[in-house]
Parts: sequence; structure tokens; C-alpha cells
Amino acid sequence: MPPIYLIRMMSEALAAMVQDSASGLAAWPSAVVWWKYMGGALPRRDPLVWALLCCAILLFAAGGSAPSAAAEAENINFKRQATAILKMDGKPVKFWEVYVAKKRGHLVLVQLGRRYLLLDTKEKDVLEIEPGAIQQKSKGNEVAWTRSPQSEKKIESAEWSLRSVGPAVAIKVRLSTEGRMLEIQLPRMPDSGWIF
Repeated sequence: MPPIYLIRMMSEALAAMVQDSASGLAAWPSAVVWWKYMGGALPRRDPLVWALLCCAILLFAAGGSAPSAAAEAENINFKRQATAILKMDGKPVKFWEVYVAKKRGHLVLVQLGRRYLLLDTKEKDVLEIEPGAIQQKSKGNEVAWTRSPQSEKKIESAEWSLRSVGPAVAIKVRLSTEGRMLEIQLPRMPDSGWIF
């Protein structure tokens, strides 16, 4: 029996019992039939027992059908910035890509070889992302990341600097545990929401 039907039937039975506790059970014979069909013994005709039973069934049905927070993982799409400039300790890097989140311009995804770093310029955080958590989109210049606590590891960072450099935004951050300075220059986008 679908949970929606069960919830509707029990809530209607509960409403009928509240209106007239003496005739509440007789008003809904379908509840009696359902209990006999399920093989359960009918409880007393006490309205309190029925109310508690209905509440327990409603809570059980709602808890079983509600999606868990872990199942609703956040999916963030990034677009590659072809005109970005990236340096590590003042020197250019061989294999790298820079992506900016489509809807959240303050999130910058940096690919250094097979390593991914997520820079949150609003919260001033750096996360290392597992390469398996990043999916390449059908368009070659886009990637997606399904956010989950298992796929990210926080990296200690310091000396954050965000400043405007003409038509670009310069981001500098020191990766404290590695002792390296990461420098990125991105073209300024009108809807990116950069705060200086």
C-alpha cells in the first residue's frame, strides 16, 4: 500500500476521531478493514490509542520517504577560464587549468596536474578535492563537482589577497602546510560578485 494513501487514510481517521470520539471508529470502517487485512489486532476504541497509533504511522511513513541530507549532495558546475594566468611561487606551472563556478563566482577550482584545489574567496578557505569527484562535462570547457565531505580535505592557508588589476582580479594565497604561494589572475566578470 503506498505511503501517501496510508497517510491520507490515517489523517482522515484521526480528524474524524477528533470531531466525534464516540463515533470516530465507525465513521471510517476502511481503517478497520485495513487493520484486519494486515493481520493486526484492532486496538481498543480509545481515541488516545488511535491518535498515538496514527501519529506513529505518520512519523514512520514520513521518515522512510524523506530524502536524507547525504543523498542530496550539492552539484556545482564550473567553466574553464582560458585567459587566466596561474603561477606557483612566482613561476609558471606546466599543466594547469582554472575554472570558475557558474553561479558562484567566488569559487575558483584550480587543476594542477591531477590535483584539484578549490579556493573559496568569500570564506578564505582552500579545499583539496579528490580527482574522482570531478566529472568532465560534454562541453570540453566545463566540469562538475558533486560536493561531499568524503571528497574534500581542508588545506591550511594564509596571506589571502584579492585585488583589482585593471580588467582582471588577482588572487594570492599561501598554502601554509606546503609553504607555497599560489597566484591567479582571472578576467573580471560582471556578475561574479568579487568583493575587495
